[in-house]
Order: sequence, then structure tokens, then C-alpha cells
Amino acid sequence: MSLERHRFTTARGPLPYLYGGPAEPSPAAPLLVFLHGGRDRGDDLDLLLRWSPPKQAAASVDRAYHFVAPQLPSDQAWTDRPGDVLALVDALIDTHRIDAGRTVLAGFSLGAAAAWQLAADHPDRFAGLVVASGRVPDGIAVDALARTPTWVFHGGLDDKLPHADVERHVAAVRAAGGHVNYTLYPQGNHFISEQAFVDSGFAPWLARRHRRAAHHAEA
Repeated sequence: MSLERHRFTTARGPLPYLYGGPAEPSPAAPLLVFLHGGRDRGDDLDLLLRWSPPKQAAASVDRAYHFVAPQLPSDQAWTDRPGDVLALVDALIDTHRIDAGRTVLAGFSLGAAAAWQLAADHPDRFAGLVVASGRVPDGIAVDALARTPTWVFHGGLDDKLPHADVERHVAAVRAAGGHVNYTLYPQGNHFISEQAFVDSGFAPWLARRHRRAAHHAEA
């Protein structure tokens, strides 16, 4: 199944995005929102298809979820557009009749840091949070994050962010009562998107997410 290419316009400018629906329409299908890394900024949506989960979503013939991946302009960061990301998600939920309680937020690298922040700032919005190879923003509200089931992926040989830094944050969220899966790939580098989003058993985890039952959900 391919992904559709669209453009969402806001006061800050256009936000191109990839979108794909489930192979079999279902009101129970979750929505996976993916925030890309820094090297995928620009005006070419093909850049996003080099990595999973966009690559996986595009290649899947039996996709069981809605998928959206917006693309930042080359001169912006996700911190410039948090409201636009949420507005895009709301628009998709409305137009495709998606259950808002089944929205899962994922990010890689630069997008992972933004995903941490969005989940902390909007703790009742997401049914799950997935972060791969991303730093944790300073001063983030750990207690708020504890309300969202989370899966963290990191490479032991990541030269951009030591895994010990991520592990300290995982421990803090767990200490606050949060459900956090943590997967370390000891020989993995910064670019572990295939392992994280394809080889890890991520799809069944995504299928179980539901915000109304988040505090009972298996992380």
C-alpha cells in the first residue's frame, strides 16, 4: 500500500505530510503519528521514506492502522510547530473518523525529543508514546509522562546520545509510576529505526493502545 501526499496549511506556513489508512477500514484502527529526524527536513516527502516507520507503512499490504508523518521545512524545528502538529492530527481524526483515544505518538532523533515534549505537555491526549534515538528535553514534566504508556529504543553505540542519559530518564518515569518498555540494542548506532519499528514486535504493541484504558494497559 502506498502513502498519500498532502499539504496542511497553517498560519506558520505549509506542513506537507504522508498519510495512509488501514487496509481494512475499521473504527477501531489506531492512528500512528510519526515525527522525523533532523536530516529529513525539507520539501521532499521522499526523504521520509528512507526510514521506518514511514517506509514500513508504505510497504505494508495489510496495514492495520492509520499513519501520518508531517515534514518540517529545512529551517524549522518541531518546537516551532507543536500546535500545527496537533491541529493536523485533529483534522485527520475528524475527516477519517478516527478514534481520538487511539492516537499514538512516535519520534526518531529530533522527532523523539519533540515527542517526549508533546506527550508531557498533553498527558491526556496520547494512548502511547514511542521514542527512538532521542534526547529527553531539559525540565520535562516526568509526572505528566507517567500517564502515557511508553516504549523507548536506543542504540548502545549511539554517538549522538549516550544510552545512560536515556536510561536515567526511563528510571525517573518508572519511579513516578509510569509504564515504560526500554529496549537497548547493544551494538546499535543512532540509526535503529528498522529494529525499533519493524523487528521489535512494535505492531502488536500499537494494536493494544487505547487511551481510556491507558492506566491498565500493558506497556
